[in-house]
Amino acid sequence: MKFPKHKYILTICLSILALTACVDHQQKEIDLSGKWSFKIDSTDVGETEYWFTKQLDEVIQLPGSMAENGKGNDITVNTNWTGNMWNDSLWYKDPKMAKYRKEGNVKVPFWLTPVKDYKGAAWYQKTITIPENWKNKKIKARFICALSICYLDKKIASVLGKVEGYISTKPKGKNGFGYDPIFIPKNKRKTFGEMSSLQKYKIDHRFAAFKKIRKFL
Repeated sequence: MKFPKHKYILTICLSILALTACVDHQQKEIDLSGKWSFKIDSTDVGETEYWFTKQLDEVIQLPGSMAENGKGNDITVNTNWTGNMWNDSLWYKDPKMAKYRKEGNVKVPFWLTPVKDYKGAAWYQKTITIPENWKNKKIKARFICALSICYLDKKIASVLGKVEGYISTKPKGKNGFGYDPIFIPKNKRKTFGEMSSLQKYKIDHRFAAFKKIRKFL
């Protein structure tokens, strides 16, 4: 993958919250929140079709979930819920519930029903300009994973997992996905793309968040 001078196209699965250069003056940080180009990859063909070389044709606001941005599939009677804990045959068969099973008006009998549902790959892309004074400097990056649990008594537990590191001067490694070949975790010499899955999962932001939230389960 080739990048034009001083410009990078970031095509990732989770957003980088900020890039920071190790410089003593002028601009030190690039905030990556805001509008990103976006595309759902339900058939998982993005890599083989080189989507990272193309401009994605949808827009999504970050931070924010796909559901918050109206991305994904409409809720239907056949929606396959993750962690399905109910099998209310009455809802499926009772004539009184028929209006809630109609397309465009599906309402299932439990709370926190999302407006959209999607499970699978999606691509996020943003073009940024690297300041001239960042040349030959280490560019720091930080990734964050946020997890929350809401209990039936409405108590909410939220945690954050973080991984700090640097952007590689060129892609290295073929493992993982998205930003893995250009991200070097702090105190490591290899990019995520050069690490095995086990090596990566022990230190990445998602694993850190799941470790923290386990105590609330």
